[in-house]
Amino acid sequence: MGSIDVKRPHRAKKTRAQKSEEARAALFQAAAEIVGEYGYADASITRITQRANLAQGTFYNYFASRQDIFDELLPALGAQMMEHIRHRAVGGKTFLEREELAFRGFFGYLKKAPYFLRILNEAEMAAPRAFRQHLANISAGYLRFLQRAREQQQIADVTDEEIEAVGYILIAARGYLALRYAKSGDVPEHVIRAYMRLVSSGLCGQPPPRGAHRVAARARADDDKPSRKPLRARRPLANHRDRAATDVTSKARAVGSAGRRRPP
Repeated sequence: MGSIDVKRPHRAKKTRAQKSEEARAALFQAAAEIVGEYGYADASITRITQRANLAQGTFYNYFASRQDIFDELLPALGAQMMEHIRHRAVGGKTFLEREELAFRGFFGYLKKAPYFLRILNEAEMAAPRAFRQHLANISAGYLRFLQRAREQQQIADVTDEEIEAVGYILIAARGYLALRYAKSGDVPEHVIRAYMRLVSSGLCGQPPPRGAHRVAARARADDDKPSRKPLRARRPLANHRDRAATDVTSKARAVGSAGRRRPP
């Protein structure tokens, strides 16, 4: 009998850029897990590369130092968290529904990324640049959300100064509630009721919406779905050597421009 010639499906080889992006993403994910387990102080390059299953020298193709990856880690995680929350809250029809879905989405993200809280809470001392950038990103996004609700007359007509303060109050509330309840798994329903009672009475002057149980059911169903995007760095450049070359070019252009200026 003749042999049957079975054709195997052709697999396209990954490009150099794809391999580089995968290695960088693996280092980011490994750094998040290691900092979450050991803290910034004990998150060595050896531990990070071993977790990423990469050679230790590979680390320096993408980051100049341990501090370099720390300075990018929290803003990248924060962007991932905000994307997760936006996806969970998109089904809300009113401010209160979206706020509750976002609140549940925040705790849902912590369940999927348990390392986030330690990365955040230690960053003010270990990675202050990353901490300031993350706080600016989070507060700006939440402020826009509150401003749209005010424009749609779904919350009280507070001033610009007050609405910024309200944003920080609610962000802080989420943070401290996470410290208390996130490690226990799903956030208890009485915590969500208490938070929404505060928001609905303080900002909307009304009791929590009656359809809250439907919001809860939808949120639980969404949290069972896998996250859409893996953790990635915010900087698009392939490695820190490229970034250094770009900085030198920018400085040279700036000097050239200054030399061409006319005297006053």
